[in-house]
Amino acid sequence: STITTLGTITGSAQWAATDVAVSHGGTGVSTLASNGILYGNGTGVVQVTAAGTDTYYLKSNSGTPEWSNVIDGGTF
Repeated sequence: STITTLGTITGSAQWAATDVAVSHGGTGVSTLASNGILYGNGTGVVQVTAAGTDTYYLKSNSGTPEWSNVIDGGTF
C-alpha cells in the first residue's frame, strides 16, 4: 500500500521513482557504466568499474577492482 507514496510502475513495467536501496533488494543506483563490472560490499550502493581495455586484466587494489596491464611478481 505504500508503493504509491514512493513511486509508480508505469504501463511498460518500469519503476518511476527514486532508486531502490540495497536494504530493500535494490542496487541503490539508477545508471551504470556501459560494459563495466558490478561489485559491492553487501550493504552500500552497487559500484561499477569503467569498461575494460584490450590487453588489461582486472585485479584487486585493497579490495577494490582495478584494471591493469602490469604483471608484477611481488616481493617474496
